[in-house]
Amino acid sequence: MALIAVLLLMVPDESDLFPAHPWTESDMALQEEVEQLLARPIDLNRASVEELLAIPWLDPFLAHVIVRTRDSLGGFADPSGLRTVPGVTEDVVRSLAEVVTIRARTRAWTASLLSRSSADSLPGSAHRPGLFSRVSVNSGPWQAAGIVEKDQREPDWFDFVGGGLQFRSSRLRVVLGDLVLGTGRGLVLSSVGRRSGSWLSDQAWAKGRLGLPVSANEGSGLRGLGLEVGSGRLSGSGWAAASNRDARLDADGAVEDITTGGRHLDSASRAEKGTLTEYSAGGVIHGRWQKVMFGASVVHVRYSRPIAPRDSARAFSGRALSVGGMSAEWLTHGYAVGLELAGSSSRGAAGALEVSGNWRGVTTGLNLRRRGPGFFSPHGRWSSMTTSRERLDGSVRFGYRAGGFGANLRGSTYRDFEFDSLPARLAADLGQRIGRFGAGLELGRVFRAGEGRYRSSRLRVEAEPGRDSRVVVTIADERPESKPGRGLALGLMTTVRRRRFSGGLSAARFVITGSGITMSTAEPGAMRAGGSYRTDRSGWRAAASAGVGFAGYGRLGLKVGCTWSAGPNLDAAAQLELAAKGD
Repeated sequence: MALIAVLLLMVPDESDLFPAHPWTESDMALQEEVEQLLARPIDLNRASVEELLAIPWLDPFLAHVIVRTRDSLGGFADPSGLRTVPGVTEDVVRSLAEVVTIRARTRAWTASLLSRSSADSLPGSAHRPGLFSRVSVNSGPWQAAGIVEKDQREPDWFDFVGGGLQFRSSRLRVVLGDLVLGTGRGLVLSSVGRRSGSWLSDQAWAKGRLGLPVSANEGSGLRGLGLEVGSGRLSGSGWAAASNRDARLDADGAVEDITTGGRHLDSASRAEKGTLTEYSAGGVIHGRWQKVMFGASVVHVRYSRPIAPRDSARAFSGRALSVGGMSAEWLTHGYAVGLELAGSSSRGAAGALEVSGNWRGVTTGLNLRRRGPGFFSPHGRWSSMTTSRERLDGSVRFGYRAGGFGANLRGSTYRDFEFDSLPARLAADLGQRIGRFGAGLELGRVFRAGEGRYRSSRLRVEAEPGRDSRVVVTIADERPESKPGRGLALGLMTTVRRRRFSGGLSAARFVITGSGITMSTAEPGAMRAGGSYRTDRSGWRAAASAGVGFAGYGRLGLKVGCTWSAGPNLDAAAQLELAAKGD
């Protein structure tokens, strides 16, 4: 929960960071990536640049500088050594404190289990609980992992079962089973977590090595054999996979729509499960020359059934598709620039440009992406095969920090050539910290398709009564510009940490009139990352959490919440982590 407190001071709209019930598989995957980092921090003295870039909020330029500085020093004695890295501010050190570590030695083998269950409307509700379990065993160069997942209200306790086996050495990596791979700006290949709508995903670069997933990816996961070989400045990856997809079929057995939500809550969605098989193969080449890194990727996909959507003008039709792209990255003087160009055999093209900078307390970022109407890439950032519009989108961010003062400006816009949105979202956040007290004000404007524009404001006041305790008060307001209605939210959250124990309490009041207004507030959770609550109804909300660590052998997290609107609605969650290691 301390991580949330740090990130709240860095970016606006904190309640979107770790929603209690993620909307999409991509949101859930990103959440699991962060939870994995908190449970198993990255070893600073052994991590590569690619492994450090698994931290979504770490600037790519800083990742390279950290590795260069570490290698020149022969390693860091402890994580506080990050302060010696050029460009790393105190805020960066605080944001990395819980996701990096220094391990004195490697173990001969390690094993871990994470199991989480959640349910709402307890007791006596028709809602069925949700379940997520992940087990991992590491021994030398070998790693095995397994995942079981069931969404809330799904009747099948084993709705998703997956896993894989990985072998890795300094020059070779082999994955058998479920695998993930991302490259460039993610137009051709993007890990599922980088497709999330969260600001973390927008800030994170899509590049990533071949590896095992940490979340259940039912909608667009790869299941097969992957191989990565590195030699000096060049590395190459390849894979072949056969993966089941959920699809809606017409009377002739052709595919009308490929559904990627991964939720099977009723008989109709359960009938669509696994009705389509996707056969895919591809390769990626990475290289480096001085300060420039470059790459090329190609993917070929073939489906067991023909895709024949009703709206053929905006969807892919046929059985086979090929996608290819080229990317380049340039790092110099505190800035990182990334470019990718891609095309598909469906006669479509796409491009992306990303720029990020970090210089003396100033952080900047610019993202531009262009998608042509005929571009399809089932494993890229835009993974839909049955809906495609010509689209241009962009986002910009600017941050400044000096002493206890911080300012952030974020904006995004898009044009899909059916309706314009300028801007789609704009937010300014000012914060000041003096000793153990801090305050922040966020003003924003957002466009929602079919609903118009909304203005929002959020005031946040924070205090630290003790070294290990924190109290946050939030007041939020939102109102539409073109119709009546208003949303007000008042939230209070307090957290405490004492050695192996952590706990939190929160209370909130929501007053909402009109339609299309949704208010949210951060609250403690069973997960290490915490959680949040979101509603479109007036009412009261209270939540409590507690976590206990077992001296390096695991952790138990518990959370209970109650919402009172027309009547009481209870929810609960528990997360158990177990770990073992041997020499």
